[in-house]
Amino acid sequence: MAISCATVTGGGNWDVFGTWITSTAGSGDCLDSNSGTWSAPSAANDVVIPSTTAVIGSANMAAKSVTINGDGKFTSGSNTLMISGNFTNNATTATNVNLAGSSVVFDASATVGGSAVTTFDNLTTSAPLTLPTGATSAIINATLTINTGGSIAAGTVKFSDLNHNIAANVGSTIPTLDLSAITGSKTIAFNGSANTIINALTLPSPNAPGGASKVVVFTILNTKTLTFSGGIPSACAVTPPYATAPGGVVMGVTGGNLTCTIPAQSAVPASVDLRETGKVTTTSEEISIK
Repeated sequence: MAISCATVTGGGNWDVFGTWITSTAGSGDCLDSNSGTWSAPSAANDVVIPSTTAVIGSANMAAKSVTINGDGKFTSGSNTLMISGNFTNNATTATNVNLAGSSVVFDASATVGGSAVTTFDNLTTSAPLTLPTGATSAIINATLTINTGGSIAAGTVKFSDLNHNIAANVGSTIPTLDLSAITGSKTIAFNGSANTIINALTLPSPNAPGGASKVVVFTILNTKTLTFSGGIPSACAVTPPYATAPGGVVMGVTGGNLTCTIPAQSAVPASVDLRETGKVTTTSEEISIK
């Protein structure tokens, strides 16, 4: 059983022993299972950051699992956090967990969960990883990397309103890719060494009438295939030398892309004089005639 590490009141830097240990050795302390001495957290420890504490990453970090509760705060800095278990974010404020500039790496089967939304910059897995869905879907700002042994076992891969990379270095299936946050023109690059399957794709919704189109460009940087289980979306068109094949497959060749264009909503007249036209046509879902 992993030994739990809880922070002292006020917290401190992750790699500082005094951030974690209590007045006497026991529950809530970090014990190095190899040396038998008290230390900062390692891959053997379940880390808990409770309310009233703030932990700052000042070097690369490791833990068996990480849990942030209540008003607890965790700022990773531009470091790597290696986790061999679950990441649970129960922080009461979204900004309490700041992973900007970091890489979070899961090297064992894990679940990202909790009551709050977690935003990752770079997320890597070499084991089955379950992501949340719905209102607490985790957000990725930059790169999702799936290495040998890794997979997205369940859940939603949700990207922010930025350009992104998916590096599948083993044949991978993404249950749901959610691009609903995109507001302008963005690129999703597939730069891994293996093929990728997307079971469900959520494209951004159209802008209001008069707004600009939203554009998502999928580009494959290696000669691999990108498969959409539900077929290539009707909003998407292939640019040669990319080619399509039956079953929603896009063949990757240097220089091509798959471009999905979502036009703004059509404008609907405020009023129509039926005495002149005799009929009315509208693209809205309902119409009221008074």
